Amino acid sequence: DREFQRKARTLGGNYQLLWLLPQLLSFKNRMLWHFLSYKVGRLLLPWFLICALVSSCFLPYPWNIYALSVQAFFYLLALIDPLIPERFFLKKISSPARTFVVLMAAALWGLKVFFVSPRSLWKVTGVASVKS
Repeated sequence: DREFQRKARTLGGNYQLLWLLPQLLSFKNRMLWHFLSYKVGRLLLPWFLICALVSSCFLPYPWNIYALSVQAFFYLLALIDPLIPERFFLKKISSPARTFVVLMAAALWGLKVFFVSPRSLWKVTGVASVKS
């Protein structure tokens, strides 16, 4: 939960960065390709996945069934990952699927930076003290 909140906050910062500095998307930015692929790509990918899911519904039969089945299997696998035992062979597939889905959800959740007061987004985190 803490990692999800941290990732959503980080990706929310990327949304803010694009909002406040749109010139980062210009060709004057020497790092444009890196910025697009690393920062903007992370923000756009969840939307592309939603578009893929919706557009799969409009494919001709039987392609729509195949496309929706593959997507449903992937998301179901991510959903049941916590229930799969650590040593089970399926865990090697379900764990990365879950991580991917959680990161995509964090990118969508990060959008709340535009709709929620900035003060409510930052929480003090406790730091464990080290005893000497």
